[in-house]
Amino acid sequence: MRPSSNDRNNKPDLVICIPSRAELSDETRCALANNLGSIAHVVRNVRGKLVIDARNELAQTALRSDAEYTLWLDDDAFFEPGTIERLLASLRMHPEIDMLGTYSCDRKPFCSPSSYISHDGALYPLVENGMPATIQVPQWAPRFTTGDVVPIDVCAFHGVLMRTSLLEGVGPSPFNLEPNSGVGEDFNFCLRAKRIGAQLATDTGATVAHVDIENGFAFIPYRRPGKIVANRFSVHPDPRPSLEIAQAWRDADIRANRRYGESLDRLFKLALERQRRRGK
Repeated sequence: MRPSSNDRNNKPDLVICIPSRAELSDETRCALANNLGSIAHVVRNVRGKLVIDARNELAQTALRSDAEYTLWLDDDAFFEPGTIERLLASLRMHPEIDMLGTYSCDRKPFCSPSSYISHDGALYPLVENGMPATIQVPQWAPRFTTGDVVPIDVCAFHGVLMRTSLLEGVGPSPFNLEPNSGVGEDFNFCLRAKRIGAQLATDTGATVAHVDIENGFAFIPYRRPGKIVANRFSVHPDPRPSLEIAQAWRDADIRANRRYGESLDRLFKLALERQRRRGK
């Protein structure tokens, strides 16, 4: 992908880092082309490499960019106009925060946000106010009202904004998996960041949809499946009740046709097996 024209003569405020298997999704291209407003930015895309290697390479690229902020996006991410401006404003308003996750989730409907706190060696997702507690989401889990900036321990890197200086602090190869960590490359980064004293949070008012490039469905936390229509997320019409829609997705292996590298593939397979055992 060509750099934005914003970086030709001026230092960019933002470097956007995207690891991808091949081309970016149409929805991601649309967001990059139309939804960044006047932000001075440059896009960097590493294609065709294992995700850990791609992210480590992009981290070094971001450090060389001299941009104050680094935005991480997946190649199937979609953000509406104003989303990235909001994230930048949130970081500027909170100088104590080094990294902000977004209000995003996995490629399934009705998912909780992919942002977590650690408690007694386990990870628990954030819970929207008004949601009933379950065994998996206990009563003490952090509650939020949409728009809150909530402290976290780890989050997925589907959409993440950080101060570029955090990459330098975390050190070389920040996305490598640590022995027996049991979590993916993005969580490993977060754990390293926490160990050096970084403060992580999620801006629950900054939504980034997760698009399934095979069928065009898009997903945001707690909602029914949607589509990107006229540059906006829109719930897809479906006469079925929500419970029936959820059941169809419950045991789906959304990574069945994707490969992330042997170590990550193994982690995802184990996670799916645990999920299916819990569902029985």
